Amino acid sequence: MKIQLGRSHRVGIAVAALCFAGTASAGNIIGPLANFDVVNDTGQPAYGFEIEIEDPSFDHTKLTSIFGYDRVFSFISPDPGAVVRFGKPVITDLPGVGVKITFGGTIGSVSTPSGVFNTPGESCWPGANPNWQADPCDHYGVSTLGQPARTTYRWLIESSPGSGTLVGHQVGIPSVAFVYTPPEPPPQPGLPPVPAAVNIQVHAVAPNPEQPENVALWGEAFWVKTLSTKVDHDIDLGDLLRGDPDQEAAEVETEWSLFQMPPAGHVGPNELLEKDLEVGDADHSVIRRYEFYKYAGALNPEDGEAICDGPDVPGHRCDTPFGDPGSGIDDLGPYVGEQMAGVNFDVVVECSDGLDNDDDGTIDFSDDLGCANANDLSEKAPVVSGRLECDDGIDNDGDGLVDMTDPGCPTPFSSPENPSCNDGQDNDGDGLTDQADPDCTAGWPYHEEGMRCGYGAELVVPLGFLMWLRRRGERAARK
Repeated sequence: MKIQLGRSHRVGIAVAALCFAGTASAGNIIGPLANFDVVNDTGQPAYGFEIEIEDPSFDHTKLTSIFGYDRVFSFISPDPGAVVRFGKPVITDLPGVGVKITFGGTIGSVSTPSGVFNTPGESCWPGANPNWQADPCDHYGVSTLGQPARTTYRWLIESSPGSGTLVGHQVGIPSVAFVYTPPEPPPQPGLPPVPAAVNIQVHAVAPNPEQPENVALWGEAFWVKTLSTKVDHDIDLGDLLRGDPDQEAAEVETEWSLFQMPPAGHVGPNELLEKDLEVGDADHSVIRRYEFYKYAGALNPEDGEAICDGPDVPGHRCDTPFGDPGSGIDDLGPYVGEQMAGVNFDVVVECSDGLDNDDDGTIDFSDDLGCANANDLSEKAPVVSGRLECDDGIDNDGDGLVDMTDPGCPTPFSSPENPSCNDGQDNDGDGLTDQADPDCTAGWPYHEEGMRCGYGAELVVPLGFLMWLRRRGERAARK
């Protein structure tokens, strides 16, 4: 099922696949997030990008935010798609498989050029670099409810120049998997309780660059720098942008690690980046940043394995691209991109906890229309549901106000959040401003302008509001 959301979008297929086979969440984790820069080093223009979540338990309702889809950066544009080269994506449910997010996908004038980019630190979107469209890189991000089993990232390029057919081309920046273990009581009297912990894994995924279909060869090798921090509040995709105080507070955990996928059926010494972190009572989330660079050292000519130390490469080391001190060695290749990932802890099943979690005057399933069922983790409407902008937890119109705190939202079931009803201007010239204007309080779509079709604004009442009143009356009658 394709989620179109009321406007036409371009549909695309894949080109650069970034895969990770991870462990599913233990159920005590909510909100894995990932923001990443990725360089197009395919040698061809890319006509789109694709993020595919491969987990049968996932569909669009598990997507809580998508960079370029729902978040407005008002200093750039009121259009959330303005921060992505290809505009707002198409979200497609894949029954029995998962969900796919496609940016672009049409061969034409809009493309990401291919090239070398040596400026790490989030320079691939307009909020960080005014000349970003000339650079061979882009910035993407997605957050979910729960940890998907596998995530694949793909550039969309032509199978051969001029072919007119888009294919998938795998890139080297992997996704990050978090598995949270909640705290446990003392194992026996007199001993301290067992603290919470989170296991973090990143698996190498890039195939051999010369023969990507030959699984008997070692994959492409990279150098990775790892940074990490814990924070005392929940995070969102905005916290995974460089310049954000939480992101900049990250400290170097590992200066350099070699990273390479082994041949199929083999276990390699550098295929996994893994870390176990203890989580304290004040820790609400963890932020990780992985910076990726090409490995420019020696390779085994027979199978492509990186030769980073030993008698054949004296002075070289596997824990640094710069070899022994004073050697003058430099095995550090071009910057490839970085993965900025994070996770929020402590699952709350909001749709069956007896609380009005989103402050919209309705509680749990089925009173709160933001709840798909009693097991829904959030009372907020899904970000890609195509409805209920006034109940999705997002500042859709970029005015700094969210949902029912926005005067453009007369009820939780209103759509859209309307900036013209909260801008201090008499937009329709009737002498009334914002909520003093009945056009802002009565009819859908709550624009500060007269209603059409000859009906007065005071007569046009949103269907969602009537449904809300009816449900509340029915619930009151049952009590």
